[in-house]
Amino acid sequence: MIEEYVNLNKNEVIEACFFFNLRYDGVYANQSKADGLIGDALIAISNSDYEELFGIVEKLYELDERTMGGDFS
Repeated sequence: MIEEYVNLNKNEVIEACFFFNLRYDGVYANQSKADGLIGDALIAISNSDYEELFGIVEKLYELDERTMGGDFS
């Protein structure tokens, strides 16, 4: 059932995950750089450019101190 919901609502799920995990819960030592990337991500979301968003999310995860710079690929 969850898989079907995600398939039917892909854009909304991607946006919700981004907003909750990286925008609101992220811990950034360099907050100004993170804010710039978050702004870029919002533009990518509004343009439904999920390839661009993926690249931005990777950069945000590198800055997020909760991940300790770990590779999530």
